[in-house]
Amino acid sequence: MAKILIAGCGYVGSRLAELLIERGDVVYALNRSPKSLPDGVRTIFADLTEPLDPELVPESLDVVVYAASASGTRDEAVYRAIYRSGPANVLSWLEQHHPDVQRFLFTSSSGVYGQNDASWVDETSLTEPQGLGGNYMLQGEAVVNDAFCTSIVIRFSGIYGPNRMGWTKSAPAVPRYTNHIHREDCARVLKHLMDLPDPFPCYIATDCEPYIRTGVTTKASKRNAGNKRCSNKRLLDSGYEFVYPTYREGYADENS
Repeated sequence: MAKILIAGCGYVGSRLAELLIERGDVVYALNRSPKSLPDGVRTIFADLTEPLDPELVPESLDVVVYAASASGTRDEAVYRAIYRSGPANVLSWLEQHHPDVQRFLFTSSSGVYGQNDASWVDETSLTEPQGLGGNYMLQGEAVVNDAFCTSIVIRFSGIYGPNRMGWTKSAPAVPRYTNHIHREDCARVLKHLMDLPDPFPCYIATDCEPYIRTGVTTKASKRNAGNKRCSNKRLLDSGYEFVYPTYREGYADENS
C-alpha cells in the first residue's frame, strides 16, 4: 500500500485517484478549492503557487504526482505560477519534510515542441515552444529535472475523454497533424510510470496514431497550431498497453 499525493487533482488526477484507491493505495488530493473527487480521496486545501505548510501532510509519502493545470487562461503570471513556481514549491516542501519520497511525476505537454513541418518528435527532439504555456512548462521541467528524488516528466498530447470531446467545425487551410490521448490512458500511464523500475526522466504520452486534421478539429488541437507527429515508442517499449490505441477507438467509445 503506497501513500500518494496528487497535487492539482483535476480531470486526469481524479481518474488516477480512482485507479490507485482500487488497488488499495492511500491517496491525498491537494487542491486550492473544493472539487468533486472520488470516494476515499483525502482532500487537502492549499495554494501550490505559495510556500506550503510544513504540517500539510503529517504522514510519509511514497509518490507525488504534480498535475496542476492553467487551462482556461492566457495569463502569463498564472502560467509562471502553476508550471514553474508550483513544482518548485512542492519539491522544496518535500525535500524538507518528506525526504524519503521515492518518485515525483510532473505532467507536462507536447506543447514544449514547436515543430511545424509534420516531422516526428520524440523525447530527444529540440524543444522550442511556440506559446507561453509551453515555455513555462519547459521551465517547470527544468525544475523537476533537478529534483532531489527520482523524477519523471510526462509530455501529454491533446487530452480528450468524458465531457471533453470539444468537436468544432473548422477546416484549416493546410492539413495539419494533431496528437491525442484519452483521459483513461493518461491516468493509466501515470500509474504505470510510478511503478516502473529504472524509468527514463521523460516520456511522451500520446496514442499510436497522429490525426490529420482536415475538416474537423478539437479544442485541444486549436490551442497548439503546430504541425508535428509525436512518437510514443519509448512509452510502448516500457511495456505500457493502451486502452485506446488511436482516436478511432476513443471517440467511438465516447459517442457510443
